Amino acid sequence: MSHDSARRMTEPALWYNGQYLLEKEPSTDPANLGSRLTKAAEEARTAKWEMLIANRKPREKIPPRLFGSRGRSPPLLLYGWTFNLDYFLEYAKRHGLTLEVSEEARKRLGCATKTFNFGDATEEHYRDEQLLQEMCHAARFVSVGHLRRSTGFVFEIGRPLSLEWDRILYVWTNYDIEEKYFGYGFSRKGRFEAAKKIVDEAMNECLPDGKKSELLWWWSFDNDENVLTSID
Repeated sequence: MSHDSARRMTEPALWYNGQYLLEKEPSTDPANLGSRLTKAAEEARTAKWEMLIANRKPREKIPPRLFGSRGRSPPLLLYGWTFNLDYFLEYAKRHGLTLEVSEEARKRLGCATKTFNFGDATEEHYRDEQLLQEMCHAARFVSVGHLRRSTGFVFEIGRPLSLEWDRILYVWTNYDIEEKYFGYGFSRKGRFEAAKKIVDEAMNECLPDGKKSELLWWWSFDNDENVLTSID
């Protein structure tokens, strides 16, 4: 065992319930020779992430210690609305949003003009997995632009620490909230509330019954696992 490997085995963040999370064994897959994580390590990693997610639920407000200022460097939190990857395709279709497309895209979409209207999306489009993925990405682009023009929010896309939601449409983080809240004029009376109402409606109108997307502080999935663990 190398010195580096021995050192890593002493790191508490790489263990969970007595199981070393990087434990490996020889691979039996002819197409992927080498080593792979043992089943025990995979199960322990899954259990640890489920624990981290369960203990770091989204919240409406966060305490001062979680704001990145005055020399503090807390984990990254994102303030926004969660969604799944196919959400904006339904939103763009419902609102008849449009996008200029290339000649090649026109042929694939069966589009007669240079502008594709998402209201014309069909089940035939959805059967092409690659095309569906591209349409979801394009629909998100035009939908977020539509919401930005309606609200003045400068949105970004992140990944929340969640097993239920794929992405988050966020307006600021625990590091830049003051800069964006005041810099974009949301401190003016009623402006933030009016913009929030528009996005609240937009991010829920295409969800199934029983599911809800709210403006909350979410832990970012992109935080280093060691940083998340150190918060406990």
